[in-house]
Amino acid sequence: MFSRYSLWALFLVAVLLLFAAGRVALRAYQVSQERKKAEVKYQELQAEKTRLESRIKNLGTLAGLEKEAKKKFGSKSPGEEVIIITEPAPSVSAPATSSPSNRFWEFIKNIFK
Repeated sequence: MFSRYSLWALFLVAVLLLFAAGRVALRAYQVSQERKKAEVKYQELQAEKTRLESRIKNLGTLAGLEKEAKKKFGSKSPGEEVIIITEPAPSVSAPATSSPSNRFWEFIKNIFK
């Protein structure tokens, strides 16, 4: 009915079409994944925009400006006191005993001195 060469040619065309369709499907999947990531990023940016707009609105008031100045510069209003809390200085104690692995590496270092 059909010659052997024409069957092989049709088979080759079918394989090429399947390959092209697979590439298109793969690209469509990749684009959908990128779109999902972009939508998540968009939502994050919208939340950040809302937060910044709220902060700008708050800084438009005298109370907001005063609060920001106190936070950034440690300023105070008349009659207020500023308290600064710091970490306690580390106490000087006896040297810690070294673990066996540390003693081993110290031994190796001393060999090459």
